[in-house]
Amino acid sequence: MRPNDFEAIMPLGRGAFGEVVLVKKDESYYAMKIMKKRKFNGLINLVLTEKEIQRKVMSKFIVSLKYAF
Repeated sequence: MRPNDFEAIMPLGRGAFGEVVLVKKDESYYAMKIMKKRKFNGLINLVLTEKEIQRKVMSKFIVSLKYAF
């Protein structure tokens, strides 16, 4: 699975590290968070922590992680 396997539909938001885009794969829709590596400036541990939390937490109030590239 690669980011190019998804069809970008529309931007949903923008933040300090990147943007979130609505994407479609087959008949399912996802929010894809696109982060720019050059903006981390030594904050890679924060990104990896966020990734692990989203992968492990199962809640209707927190978006779960389906794919990571």
